[in-house]
Amino acid sequence: MQNNSQTKRKVLFIAYKAFAKEGYKALTMRALANKCGLTVSSLYHHFSSKSDLYDQILENTYKENSKYWSNPIETKGNTWDKQLKNYIYNFCRIIHDEPDFTQLMKREQLDANPERMKKLANSVLASEYSGFEKLIQKANPNCEPHIYVMVILGMALHYYETSKFRRHLPDYSLKLDDPAVVANQITNILIGGITYTNKENSQK
Repeated sequence: MQNNSQTKRKVLFIAYKAFAKEGYKALTMRALANKCGLTVSSLYHHFSSKSDLYDQILENTYKENSKYWSNPIETKGNTWDKQLKNYIYNFCRIIHDEPDFTQLMKREQLDANPERMKKLANSVLASEYSGFEKLIQKANPNCEPHIYVMVILGMALHYYETSKFRRHLPDYSLKLDDPAVVANQITNILIGGITYTNKENSQK
């Protein structure tokens, strides 16, 4: 028999995937209880409301994803372009390794609930976003860092969103989904454009 702690962890795991797949609005506590093999009253014993459950999922998600940002971006690499590549690499790793997290973000954008989107931004992404903004401002003090950050992150996000389609295109190989390869190519495009070649990484 599972104890309360084990049951709660099980619910958080199942609910995380269910919210990512179905969205906040569509998933009811009754449906979630069925998925978890619990009664509705048992589910409410662990979580006071759907909002409470969602908040705890975000908190857990932040803790899990913090492993990708365990070292401050400013300490990785001795030049801003190397720091930039490292930041993009960390973001690519999250998208590549945590598809449920990426799906959860997409669901939130579709639902467009201001309160939940604010929670997602503040609970999961705020510190990493701020670090990236500072890096961009260091490289170009005269830019609009918000636009730069969102365009760069959008490049990585969209690339991985097309993965199922890209697999059927000529010259596709699994290495093209490797976060290190993707981060290197995006960094090259940002720094020098399409014709740019970084000799240090030209073989990657």
